Amino acid sequence: MNTLLNITEKYIEYCETQKCLNSKTLKAYCTDLNQFIDFLNNPYIHAISISDIENYIGYLHRSFKPKSSYTKTAKRKLATVKSFYTFLEYKDYIEKNPFGKIKTSFREPLILPKTIPLYVVEKLLASIYKEHSAAHTGYRKKRTLLDIAICETLFSTGVRISELCNLRN
Repeated sequence: MNTLLNITEKYIEYCETQKCLNSKTLKAYCTDLNQFIDFLNNPYIHAISISDIENYIGYLHRSFKPKSSYTKTAKRKLATVKSFYTFLEYKDYIEKNPFGKIKTSFREPLILPKTIPLYVVEKLLASIYKEHSAAHTGYRKKRTLLDIAICETLFSTGVRISELCNLRN
């Protein structure tokens, strides 16, 4: 009889032999699928409904909040289940993949860029100007002047470092 655990073992074997996934990925897939099976508490693939899958997705949303760093884990768990269902359809265990009708998006946390406190910027600029005034050679004066120009441009314009590097005369 094709229970969910038997099919899962076949899927992991398929991933190892056909998709050539590494051992860490296979271990993660096993863990993700076992958690999915435990959540469903149902050993047969044909007894799983779309609402069961939606409940699992809801469980992932509740367990892995968008502001946490675990959002990627939840997305991987969902991707594992989706890939498993693609395998089920490919191997004719099911007629149609239910993920075609299920919305599975996770809201990504908005990560704002970190800003440098004003006192740090002031200390850095003061240090560079001090180096410039203490320079004894012409080469050292030119190098410190370049450092001043770079830092002043970065801090006064808000230009990205990559954009500054690509500036030409």
